[in-house]
Amino acid sequence: MLGAGREDLRHRWRPWAVYGVLKVLWKLYHDGGANVLALTVPEEGLLSKRMSIQIEQLNEMIRTHRDSNFFVADVCKAVPYTPMDPELRKKVWDDKQHLTPMGYVMIGNAIADRLLEILQKPTIGKPRL
Repeated sequence: MLGAGREDLRHRWRPWAVYGVLKVLWKLYHDGGANVLALTVPEEGLLSKRMSIQIEQLNEMIRTHRDSNFFVADVCKAVPYTPMDPELRKKVWDDKQHLTPMGYVMIGNAIADRLLEILQKPTIGKPRL
């Protein structure tokens, strides 16, 4: 399982460059026999318009990446910041950048749900040797 990218974008890496590095990491894991679960990059409340656009661009690259034994858990959609009801946001987001324990539980549940969905497939769940 690999989630990365927000700090790279914050340091002015371009989405396609971050995606290129992620692909190298995913290939390394894949070539080692692992099933790969990539996580999308969650948004937050402190993002500039540029950064919001770049996170969405990177997430779209992650969501549409195709490879054998490659899967995506869309944690950005599981714990959104902007479209979330303001009352729920107060319970999920500690500030505009960090999650509360409830927010981390929501991300954990999204990952667990996706893993269960993947593991129910008959050809998944065993490392490739």
